[in-house]
Amino acid sequence: MKVFKLIFDTNKSGTQPASKLVALIALISISTGSAGAQKRRTPRGAETHYNQGLALLEKQQTDRAIAELKAAIALKPRYADAHNALGLALARKGKLDLAVESFRKAIQLDPKLYKAHRNLGTALQQLGDVDGAIEAFKHSTLLKSDDADTHLLLGVALQQKQLVDESIAELREAARLNRDMAEAQRL
Repeated sequence: MKVFKLIFDTNKSGTQPASKLVALIALISISTGSAGAQKRRTPRGAETHYNQGLALLEKQQTDRAIAELKAAIALKPRYADAHNALGLALARKGKLDLAVESFRKAIQLDPKLYKAHRNLGTALQQLGDVDGAIEAFKHSTLLKSDDADTHLLLGVALQQKQLVDESIAELREAARLNRDMAEAQRL
């Protein structure tokens, strides 16, 4: 009520200043269009938290990154990239089971998010589920066949299972896609 009283109070000359009219219009807009305005603000808010979370991950501020990524997901629960990034942050903290859940949620929301498949494979491999890792890496290479890193990870996982020919093929593909890897192979 104080807000409305402030807006409707007049100055000493008996007129309302323009700023009070602008405030009244803003209140009316907010009260009549709050659902639409909220929908427009939510994705931007979620994206802001997501971007902040990524920046904090780069700065090795993992706990703060997790908080920002969780805030993004709270605002936009179907934000696959945020679930994927949260999985990366959780993996960095050693919470691999939770990371796997985040990667799987990202994949559920966006099955074509190749990075989530690759990250799931890495987490599964660290947990000792090499078969699950191979499956995730293969799925990632189907989605993005020119990702040298995934071919490298798949090659290493195949090597762990002593699937030598398949491993060599994946490692060669990684080297073909990334000349830096090819140079390292020669050393």
